[in-house]
Amino acid sequence: MSFPDVAYIGSLNSEHYELSMLFLQHGKHVLCEKPFCLNAKQTRSVINFARKNNLFVMEAVWTRFSPAYADLEKDIQNGKLGDVLFIEADFGIVSPNDRSTHIKEFGGGAMLDVGVYVLQLPQFVWKEEPKKVTTVGSLYDSGVDLTETIILEYEGGRRAVLNIHTQLEMWNKATIYGTKGHVTLEQPFHFPHKVIDKDGKIKNYELHSSNLPYNFTNSPGLVYQALEVARCIKAGLIESPRMTHQESINLAVLEDTVRKQLGVHFEADDKEYP
Repeated sequence: MSFPDVAYIGSLNSEHYELSMLFLQHGKHVLCEKPFCLNAKQTRSVINFARKNNLFVMEAVWTRFSPAYADLEKDIQNGKLGDVLFIEADFGIVSPNDRSTHIKEFGGGAMLDVGVYVLQLPQFVWKEEPKKVTTVGSLYDSGVDLTETIILEYEGGRRAVLNIHTQLEMWNKATIYGTKGHVTLEQPFHFPHKVIDKDGKIKNYELHSSNLPYNFTNSPGLVYQALEVARCIKAGLIESPRMTHQESINLAVLEDTVRKQLGVHFEADDKEYP
């Protein structure tokens, strides 16, 4: 059995919109790296076109397909943690000077580089949008964000505190606190192979092995995302229930809000998209 062609887009952030539209316009399904696009306007445009043409499109937030996250979701849904009231997550790396993170024209900045991962976590846990967003941080000379701390506030006193940095190696862990205990996603929290459960037990998640070297920690986990794309297309779906179109739009709106609060502005923010 053969499947329709799927284009995987892993280019510079500034090219995600144009390349996604190019492949969709030629009838190809699309899996586009995070951030989906530079802003919410571009993200809505891509999704609307895919929907109108019955094509699959998904933002490649590979975290959502991690076995550890699947278990976490079950624990939350069955009440194992009680009411989740607080989330903390850190993601800090030392970004080399020649990396696109520093370059505004490439859609750089901490938010669109590593910040997507911390923002998606409370979205994944609470499955709703915050009522208030507060951001403090600093910028590179190029005008994109170097670091930020984001506080997301939700109904019922729930809160997430998220730290992002591109010039400092951080814990890169995340902890979800409930009224019955907490769970820690060990480094790298965005695709962990080790989780400390509420009773202190360590859960280990074996990933695929390879004789070839990987560029990033736990890169074998990308296979789960690829399998989900194949599953959805085979089932005739145009979006994944684990990373829906609406979630990508909501994530893009949050990214826009954070950038605006820090004063990070792209030329794409001034344009309109069909």
